[in-house]
Amino acid sequence: MKECPECGSDKIIRDVKLVDHGDNNATYNQTAVVYEKPDALIFKTAVKTALRAEACGGCGFVQSYLVDPKRLWFAYVSRPSHVE
Repeated sequence: MKECPECGSDKIIRDVKLVDHGDNNATYNQTAVVYEKPDALIFKTAVKTALRAEACGGCGFVQSYLVDPKRLWFAYVSRPSHVE
């Protein structure tokens, strides 16, 4: 984003990593997941891509995006036709 859609500021912080904290303060980058076989009991075939974000240094608005959207799209359209 070139300017914040909320406040109009041009103070944009690019390539912000979205991180979760786990046991013993371990850090994990957030990911988006699409399952190719979501109805399967096992072997759902998870396809993942990292999330990145841009944030406004003025008001704090955050906009996230997929690092590899084509990867998730391909997994989504590869699902059996009965799954929406």
